[in-house]
Amino acid sequence: MTYIDKLNSELKEYLFILSNKNKDTFNYLKYKFDKYIKAKSLNRLKGVGMFCGVDYQKIPGFDCKYWYSRLDHSISCAYMTYNFTNDYTQSISALFHDMGTPAFSHCVDFMLNDAINQESSEKNIHDVISMDDELLKCLDNDKINIDNVVNLEKYTIVENKKPKLCVDRLDGIFSTGLIWQRFWNLSDIEEIYKYMNVSKNEDNDNEISFSNLKSAEKFYKGAYNYSIGLQKNNDKISMKYMGDLLSKAIDNNIFSKEELYILTEKDVIRKILNCNVDEVKKMWDIFTKLDKVYNSDIFIEDKYCISLESKKRYVNPLCNIENNTKRLCDISKESSKLLKKYMTFKDSKYAYIDYKIN
Repeated sequence: MTYIDKLNSELKEYLFILSNKNKDTFNYLKYKFDKYIKAKSLNRLKGVGMFCGVDYQKIPGFDCKYWYSRLDHSISCAYMTYNFTNDYTQSISALFHDMGTPAFSHCVDFMLNDAINQESSEKNIHDVISMDDELLKCLDNDKINIDNVVNLEKYTIVENKKPKLCVDRLDGIFSTGLIWQRFWNLSDIEEIYKYMNVSKNEDNDNEISFSNLKSAEKFYKGAYNYSIGLQKNNDKISMKYMGDLLSKAIDNNIFSKEELYILTEKDVIRKILNCNVDEVKKMWDIFTKLDKVYNSDIFIEDKYCISLESKKRYVNPLCNIENNTKRLCDISKESSKLLKKYMTFKDSKYAYIDYKIN
């Protein structure tokens, strides 16, 4: 039985949709990917959550439907890449793209004071693969050169600069809408996805695009919800707090920064719970019981209180309709208004939680 066979029914159906409901493609990739998934460095990602720690909290809106890991995200990206390119090597590149992700993902960027770009935490993919003999053997058996799966910049379907759409960004929006923020169901995703293909953009690069305006607008409403959710103080204080907790644990030698790239989140949590540093254990207890975030226009003394900007995550999808290729927000007034609303969005200057942190 493969890893994908063991997924819950909704996730298996999601992957089936991403394979364009082609049973042969779905099964072909399921078996082809499985040998890679069993390799230690990729398999670790099943213990790293996609949503940066929200799985462990009680904040309203943070109640994920079920666990969705960085491995599940990577598999979804690989399925989409194959659907859009029919290129197995590019699909393996998508499968590998998050292998340098630490436990608690972008919370580590907040720990490293990189909330704006959120690019500091990821290790070099080439280095990770090079240390995994099992992965190297899989690549050799498939006659794939390591250099052809680590240079993501040349695969614009896999990763692309915002506001362009790529599979990494696309699954982030799809999975958030399906599992975390729950503004979509599978039928919504299927309706959106069937009108997506590949077109040449203004830079003459391949980019995922829409062939139907209504479908693109429906997608954009969800993308707006996703983007706003990540700009709100609830999310920012959660990630900053977790980053501070990890930093405190590292300072107290509970684990090292390097171990965050080796351990799963359960491993990290176990070390926190079994440590002899009461402050770190208390911080974790507060994190898991957190059910309310307060907003303020002034700094609140004697509380865990923050004010910071974080990475703006948004898209402006390409549309190729009747051989006319333009950005959605250039042809849709509704989507253009949402983009402007997002770009000018400001939550309260400060956010705090009702606990005193030493």
